[in-house]
Amino acid sequence: MENNYVLIQMEDLMSLKEELKALREDLKAVASRSTKQVYTNAEIKELLGIKDKLLKEYRDDGLLSYSKVKDKFWYSQSDINKFLASSHVEAFSV
Repeated sequence: MENNYVLIQMEDLMSLKEELKALREDLKAVASRSTKQVYTNAEIKELLGIKDKLLKEYRDDGLLSYSKVKDKFWYSQSDINKFLASSHVEAFSV
């Protein structure tokens, strides 16, 4: 295997390092926002691709956790993750 080398100015290297650091921070911020998101009935139905009746069944059967304030249902990302994990089926090879 042949070794290939590239020369880069120290200033360019440091600039690249700072850009990577900023990208890492941006990714952390996006990841933390997505884990704290709360969904409404309409959003959860769209996210899971289901209708009202099936969503109600999931709640009534205790499959999907939720929070309720008066007549509004709220679903946290944690609720969704637990629901998906509980219904997850591992792949198998033939």
